[in-house]
Amino acid sequence: MAVTGNAGTGKSLVCRRFEVLGVPVIELDVLARQAVAPSGTVLGKIVEHFGKGVLHPDGTLDRKALRERVVRDDDARRTLERIVHPEIRRLMQDRISKLRGSGVPFVVVEIPLLFESKMEDAFDAVVLVMAEERLQKKRVSERDRIPEKEAGLLLKTQIPDDKKVDRSDFVIINTSTAQKLDAMVDRVFFTLNKKYGKTAEIA
Repeated sequence: MAVTGNAGTGKSLVCRRFEVLGVPVIELDVLARQAVAPSGTVLGKIVEHFGKGVLHPDGTLDRKALRERVVRDDDARRTLERIVHPEIRRLMQDRISKLRGSGVPFVVVEIPLLFESKMEDAFDAVVLVMAEERLQKKRVSERDRIPEKEAGLLLKTQIPDDKKVDRSDFVIINTSTAQKLDAMVDRVFFTLNKKYGKTAEIA
């Protein structure tokens, strides 16, 4: 199952609740960092296209510098996606396969750019997390320590939430308290658990 939503909607909070309920969670942001590690081949391709200016002095990827390059340039962003997404997908499928082998009923994958990367067909269910744009900007600004204007530019690189609703199986609106958010996640969990049971598998 995929948990998705634009930046600042609260996907990580939703996924933490699933973990409390005993569901394994795979974070694609973590896999993305693994994909661009200096020991792999992806980082070299990024440097080839974007130059050494996207590297820290120690040779690791400067994610902030790279983000600044792609947030205002759609062609650059698409190039980056073509380079990185295949390796992220490979790592994700490997993790899912290992978890399925351990007998868990279903797995949650936190994947911010699910629809942008056209990966929704890889999942049996999609949970979309939404929030008001002003809250998203505020949360992203505080999280990344960037001005809200820059946070707004980041949000514009993502498909608007209202265009994702009809393509999702569950929608969670995160604009209230943590307790209400947990309650909404619990309802999704119990629905899926009832449908698939302990012997079924869902990614």
